[in-house]
Order: sequence, then structure tokens, then C-alpha cells
Amino acid sequence: KEEQERMERERREKEERLAAKKAQTQKIAKLAGAGVAGFVALVLVVSVVSSFFENRAAYRDATALAEAGEYEQAIEAFEALEDYKDSPEQVLATKYAMGLARLEEGKFSQAEKIFTELGDYQDSAEQLKNVETARNESIYQEAFDLIEEREFVEARAVYWTWWMRAAIRTAGSLPISFSMR
Repeated sequence: KEEQERMERERREKEERLAAKKAQTQKIAKLAGAGVAGFVALVLVVSVVSSFFENRAAYRDATALAEAGEYEQAIEAFEALEDYKDSPEQVLATKYAMGLARLEEGKFSQAEKIFTELGDYQDSAEQLKNVETARNESIYQEAFDLIEEREFVEARAVYWTWWMRAAIRTAGSLPISFSMR
């Protein structure tokens, strides 16, 4: 009987040790799981915060480029930011500013292309008219300067080129169709 009690006691002690070991293993697993989850959360927070500060700095740099007249680089920088803040709006605003700058520089073809691409953004249609007016004034001034310098043949060539360009543009916008019968 004592032998049976001793064996029973040893069996219970063994079960208790196994249960304690199992409880300790489960506790360690819970702590490890919580640690891993905490680490993942920390990495995620650091990534989001880092991305925020990187985007903020890139946006500030793009704005500085636009203000410095580095329009192409500013547009690329704003486009790279995709939907950060108002980057899509800044792309349009920077293109518009570039169009105004090209108009001011007398680069009429570039300005015309930019304002055409901008479509109905702000007063791009009005700026297209301004491009045409400025182009005509520039050609007129060039011809006038040549006349003052008594370079009549060159003045006529400038005027003739302008007149032909205007005629072609006007003809291109007329609703005329030709048919071969």
C-alpha cells in the first residue's frame, strides 16, 4: 500500500511538473508573441513617421524648386509625391507658372504648348490668346526695327512669314472641306 501511495505521489508530482512546465512554456510563448507584435508595431510606426518626414521634406524641396524657376524639376518632384498633400494641384500650378515664364521669355511655341495642355486650368485659354498677341507684337517689332534700319527686304520677309503663318492657322481653323470630283 505504501508503495502504491508513493507511486501515486510520484505520478502526481510528475503531472504537476509537466503542467508547470507547460504553463511556463505558454507564458513564454505569449510574451514572445507580444514582443513580436510590439516590434512589428514599432517598425510600422517608424516607417510611417519616416515616410511622413521624407514626403514633407520632398514637398518643401519641390516648392523651393518651383519658386526658383526650376519648373521641370519641380514638376517631376511633385509628380513623384503622387497624392501627398496637394501635389497634383501643385503640378498644374507649376506648369501654369512655367507657361507664364515662357511667354515672358518670348518662347511662344513652348508657352502655347503648355497652355494648350493645361486646357481649362485657371485662365489658360486667355493665356493662349496672350501668347498669340505677344507673338504678333514681337514679329511686328522685328519688322519695324528692320524698316528703321532700312533693311526693307528682310522686313518684308519677316512680315511675309508672319502673314503666311497667320493665314495657315486661320485656314486650319476654318470649316472648309475639299473633295475631288
